[in-house]
Amino acid sequence: MGKAVTSGDKFCGSCTGELASSPVQEPQNLSPEVTAFPTVFKNALSVAYNLPENATVRLELYTVLGQRVATLYDSGSSQISGTHSLLFENAGKNLASGLYLLRFQADGFEKMVKLVRE
Repeated sequence: MGKAVTSGDKFCGSCTGELASSPVQEPQNLSPEVTAFPTVFKNALSVAYNLPENATVRLELYTVLGQRVATLYDSGSSQISGTHSLLFENAGKNLASGLYLLRFQADGFEKMVKLVRE
């Protein structure tokens, strides 16, 4: 007669014999990732981000003093998980030269990326 076997918090039912082992999986990054390039820009700016799960995304540009100068993107609703990229051809058009911060938000996650406007 079989014996009930548990593995962690999973119940295997009435298993007989040995449990099959599975390969160890590398932990996945559960936080969104964002990159902006070039980090020294004149007008055009590319932003790429990866969402591990569906999320609402917002990209804003701030001065180093914390003043918001532009909302570059607001998804308004949930985007599907995966890699996304955006090109802002006139991101720096009306900005003075200097240091700026790109604020990336995705459902409670936030990251700031330093950018320089030539």
